Amino acid sequence: MISEFSYNFPALRGNQSGKEYYVVMVPLNLIPKIFLFDKEELQPEIRSRHILNKSRIPDIVNNMLEHHKEYIFSSFTASIDGEIQFKPYSDDLNFKDLGNLLVSLDSRFLVNDGQHRVTAIEEVLKVSPELGTETISVVFLHD
Repeated sequence: MISEFSYNFPALRGNQSGKEYYVVMVPLNLIPKIFLFDKEELQPEIRSRHILNKSRIPDIVNNMLEHHKEYIFSSFTASIDGEIQFKPYSDDLNFKDLGNLLVSLDSRFLVNDGQHRVTAIEEVLKVSPELGTETISVVFLHD
């Protein structure tokens, strides 16, 4: 069971290959705080599968800063290594897949796809922290 303190994301629940996944909106200012990839905390075999081409980052950062009223990012995908719980908003079958995704605070979030966008967002927030209240959609898989 999730402790009384947890991340709480409004979520849409889906199912692929018999496994649940969740689409959530994450504020940009939370991105650098929770998502891991190519960082020393990760095991070398995981880090090697998530190679970051740092030469791509400046273009993404510049595009976001120069077009801060027009840029659009697609979702990225992350695995959650930790305890999660989905609580539907309603028992009505039409709304059973709309609810809150609770994630224990000690969970690790590993970016599977979208490392360049995540790194660019971290850099942009250093220059324009006011963009931190904007959101990006993230597809969460339970690892």
